[in-house]
Amino acid sequence: ENTNQDLFLEQLLLCSIIGYEDFLRFDWLDMILSWQEPKYGCFSSASETAEPNLRIKRHLLIEQEMDHGCLSHKSGLAAGLLATYARAFLQ
Repeated sequence: ENTNQDLFLEQLLLCSIIGYEDFLRFDWLDMILSWQEPKYGCFSSASETAEPNLRIKRHLLIEQEMDHGCLSHKSGLAAGLLATYARAFLQ
């Protein structure tokens, strides 16, 4: 299930864009980069770890799987978040 990482990326991106820079943590950046597909650079559902007792509270309405198993929404969120990290590093 890809929902947990997707929601985490959404919350992190939104909070950091509106000025809450405390959300741009190095340990979270390392974790996000570990989810990236090394060969293609995108983000897929393969990196999601299943937690059997976890209750999902939301459902992504649209997620399109692209070539090589890349997920469009998750990859877009991650790209935006990585750009936000880069901007913070340059300031």
